[in-house]
Amino acid sequence: MTSSVSLEYTSGGIPINEQGLPDPSIPQEQAELLEFGSTGGVKTLLLHRPKALNALSTSLCTRLRERVRRYEQSGLVNTILLKGAGGKAFCAGGDVRGLYDARGDRKSQEKFFREEYSADYILGTLRGITSVAIWDGICMGGGAGISIHGPIRIATERTIFAMPECGIGLHPDVGVSYFLAKLPNHIGMYLALTGARVTGRDVYHAGIATHYVPSHRLSDMLRCLEESDTSSLHAVNSIIGDFEGQPMDGEETSEFVKQWPVINRCFAWKRVEEVIQALKKEATETQNQFAEEALQLILKASPTSLKVTLESIEQASQMTLKQTLQKDFRMSMHFMKGHDFYEGIRATLVDKDRNPKWQPNKLEQVTRATVEEYFKPLGKEIPDLQLEDRKWIG
Repeated sequence: MTSSVSLEYTSGGIPINEQGLPDPSIPQEQAELLEFGSTGGVKTLLLHRPKALNALSTSLCTRLRERVRRYEQSGLVNTILLKGAGGKAFCAGGDVRGLYDARGDRKSQEKFFREEYSADYILGTLRGITSVAIWDGICMGGGAGISIHGPIRIATERTIFAMPECGIGLHPDVGVSYFLAKLPNHIGMYLALTGARVTGRDVYHAGIATHYVPSHRLSDMLRCLEESDTSSLHAVNSIIGDFEGQPMDGEETSEFVKQWPVINRCFAWKRVEEVIQALKKEATETQNQFAEEALQLILKASPTSLKVTLESIEQASQMTLKQTLQKDFRMSMHFMKGHDFYEGIRATLVDKDRNPKWQPNKLEQVTRATVEEYFKPLGKEIPDLQLEDRKWIG
């Protein structure tokens, strides 16, 4: 997915072909993040790892953070358009396979999380710059981290949004618990515990995306944004509004929206066991297929991840984004010491048998003391994540 207008490529002088893509001889790390920009203050950043569905590597996170920091310091950029290459994904998440392969290499894992969360933080607290994320395709995990804290997230009919971490023995990190805790109808807790996918216009209806634009209108919208050279969030919103898809008269309410009362009833509880009981009751007494599917997703997830995740979202509801990312850093590094993350990746991406053997494998075996361990300081060898105090002033 390339820019819709003829733009000057400005990222370190890397040769670009007629399709707007880097020369194949360029080292992969150098080509992971492409920057396009007109002579004005609008820059397009293209995540360029299409074979990996633009999953975030350590080097990509570093380049993204450094590039955005330079924009801030220059005072010459007022709008950033975030896009994903390849036509299938904005960003499918962080490089969890890389973390799996780095088992035992705590320094490598620590560097990845520091770089990822630092990029999430600066993109979520931009000063004088409006970020516009184009979720035309898959947006999961780390993809949400670099975009969901910004002021504008655009969904299309091809958008697939999910936070599937409990299913791989991890937790919804990248500061997303801060965002999920604020969604209405306990939709955030539903997404976190089930890892369920929300698609298309429902991503907008749920309040996850801020706008819905049909994919065939994206090119014209981006052209207008690229040519606008505006520093006003209101003006950017106005431009996007001209291309939004409006609900048609008589449009049928989606099944997901119809189930919001069920989500609200079942995911308001403070214990995972209570959520499960509520779903069982809903599925049995009303023969609700949606509740049954949500129940099955939870039952397949890591019991440890489920309990830690519920606690994480409860805590994030009282935190700032900075505090949430610092919490997530501690949690993620604790997960790297355990069993379930590696077992989840083995079952999902390595052996692909889809049959993880969680330890422990029952919710009642995950004690309160076990959950609390995931939120404790990491010790002298791994200092906490340091983030400056920032306030987005858009």
